[in-house]
Amino acid sequence: CALPILCGSQLGHLISGRHDFGELFLNNPSDTRVVLRPVIFTQTLYLAACLCIALFFRFFFRPEWMRYVLWGAWFLAIYGIYEWLFFLVFQQPGDFLGNRTYGEDLHTGSWSQSIQFGPFNLLRIKSTYGEPSFLSAAVVPYLLLALENKKKLLSAALLFCTVFSTSTSAYAGLAFALFFYCILKRKFTLPLILILLLFAGALVALYFAYPDTFDAIFTNKI
Repeated sequence: CALPILCGSQLGHLISGRHDFGELFLNNPSDTRVVLRPVIFTQTLYLAACLCIALFFRFFFRPEWMRYVLWGAWFLAIYGIYEWLFFLVFQQPGDFLGNRTYGEDLHTGSWSQSIQFGPFNLLRIKSTYGEPSFLSAAVVPYLLLALENKKKLLSAALLFCTVFSTSTSAYAGLAFALFFYCILKRKFTLPLILILLLFAGALVALYFAYPDTFDAIFTNKI
């Protein structure tokens, strides 16, 4: 489905006669081309890698490999919690993995962001990803996988990362994923009920205790 989208977008640029992207953020501002910009192909490499991995798992995956998948989930969770604790103590990012930069004098590909939670300045967990909203695309599926495999400690660690990513995408994704999970399973398990209660309780507490933070995460985004 990516190829029709790519062709459609490039055809749209040709028909519209667009000559620039205005004030839109670009990875390479010095490149003035609109149609077939090189970044289209370099960024597509990420999609190609994900697609190859997905196809490999779809057709060649063996159950005994699941432990390696769960190790990946643990790495994601542990590194995210480490970053969060490091920032809590030293009030500066402790990321030692991200080193990619975009353009000249712009932020790195590892974009550490913080949020004011009452009197506390907390890091928004992003773990090995570029920013918290990117993390949501991995941490929510990992969380559902941990629940399915009854990995309670891992589920708790991933839920911590989801909550303290303070990402609207992560919260919306988690709500949708849990709803879809219940439809597929046609039952509510105890771990799932606990997660739903903790999640709902956290939202209610945030709304009444720290309304400004709640507005920044939800109301302003909506």
